[in-house]
Amino acid sequence: MICCLLSPTAVITASVPRKTELLAQRAAYLLQTGIAPPPRRILAISFKRDAATNLAARVRQRCHRSHAGRLDSMTFDAFAKSLVDRFGQALPERWRPRPDYELMFPNDTAFRGFLFQDVGTPPKAIGSYADLQAISIKTFERSLLVGSPLPVLGWPDPTVGQWAADRFWQSSLHEGKKTFLSFPMIGRLAELLLRVNPMARDALRLTYSHLFMDEFQDTTQIQYDLVRTIFPAPGPAMTERLSVERTTLIAFASRASTPIGFQSSGRTRRASTAMVSLAAGIWRYG
Repeated sequence: MICCLLSPTAVITASVPRKTELLAQRAAYLLQTGIAPPPRRILAISFKRDAATNLAARVRQRCHRSHAGRLDSMTFDAFAKSLVDRFGQALPERWRPRPDYELMFPNDTAFRGFLFQDVGTPPKAIGSYADLQAISIKTFERSLLVGSPLPVLGWPDPTVGQWAADRFWQSSLHEGKKTFLSFPMIGRLAELLLRVNPMARDALRLTYSHLFMDEFQDTTQIQYDLVRTIFPAPGPAMTERLSVERTTLIAFASRASTPIGFQSSGRTRRASTAMVSLAAGIWRYG
């Protein structure tokens, strides 16, 4: 069911193929009619690799290759990594990875070993070793390490958890022969480099006339923050964390129509409000 309203539009589908087909039709329409004019491109970012591949394949089936070639369909992780690979050396020295960095996939055991053995004892002015041991592995990984945008100059008055997170970052970036980064860490670095480099951020805004966000219900805070840095919404910044439960909906926004907010089952108000805010930013800068 598609409800066409003057206000934000809701698109509801219970079938994944239909959802992807809707996005493919929309992309083909924008490319073929010139609403997305050359040389500008469409950016489609998905949570899963097969979704990104499927969308690109459907657009190729519908469009001439000169049109389909202007759709960049990729996962959030691939998009963030491409930014760090291209612009990473423009990051502040504190957060700058080596160009030949390698991927790592740390698990709970690795984080536990770091917190309880490798990191050592925090300075007395910050806290005690007992305070460090009181931090749960999940809290360290999800909230302290990558839970919020990176401070350009580091944490000025860190808590014990922030001190440990900073030690993890600095050891991963600068200690040893190579830099090792996880995909969530790459996402945070990508957001930071666009935040501190207006020229790179503006280049993306000029390159892409439209943005599609597929599988919005799976979007993490890291990924959402990255997109919002590229397309900031007018007015007060949105700070609430997106939380969507059990939804089969898609989310995309474009300057070709009224900014779109997609509602869902579960916590509808929070999800739709955030999407409207994001869409308004894409409308403004598209």
